[in-house]
Amino acid sequence: MTDNFFPIRTFLAIPVKILEWQTLSHFLSDHYPPFIITHWIPTQKHHLTLKFLGNSYQNQLSKLANILKKSFQHIPAFQCSAHCLTKLPIHQSPRFLVLAVQPDSRLTELAEICDQAALSCDFPASRHSFFPHISLARFPQSQKIETFLPKNNIKPVTFSIKNIHLFISHQKSKQPVYQTVKVFSLQTVT
Repeated sequence: MTDNFFPIRTFLAIPVKILEWQTLSHFLSDHYPPFIITHWIPTQKHHLTLKFLGNSYQNQLSKLANILKKSFQHIPAFQCSAHCLTKLPIHQSPRFLVLAVQPDSRLTELAEICDQAALSCDFPASRHSFFPHISLARFPQSQKIETFLPKNNIKPVTFSIKNIHLFISHQKSKQPVYQTVKVFSLQTVT
């Protein structure tokens, strides 16, 4: 994966392909003037983070990968949906427009598995409660974006949960670059 002596920023996430993206993107462009959004996150980078691991070392990641492979192999793939736009962080100056994912016990179970596996590999405990979401855009620091959040919820969008990726992250030209280093497949439902 990477050199054992240098820490790398890592996280566990589900890559997301929103089936109704065309409809959602038209809705977003109608509600968010260009000066409100500083950066739309490209669709190929959409993901639902289950666990941010932070700085990691090769030996931690190898142990984590072994634990997660065993933990995920008997969990069936499933569908999720989202129908609400919100901002994050919620109680501070918001930096992201996100698509909030509907609560789902299967998704919570995946997050808990990631959390427990990470703790057993000496990663720190999560500081925040699990809030399933997909980041769509970044706001400028100075904007008061509350007035631009649509009053109505959006039409539900759906996506499949088939596998979890272990990503490494680094900056390139002030943009995050994600690279998959390991994929954990859920059980295919036939």
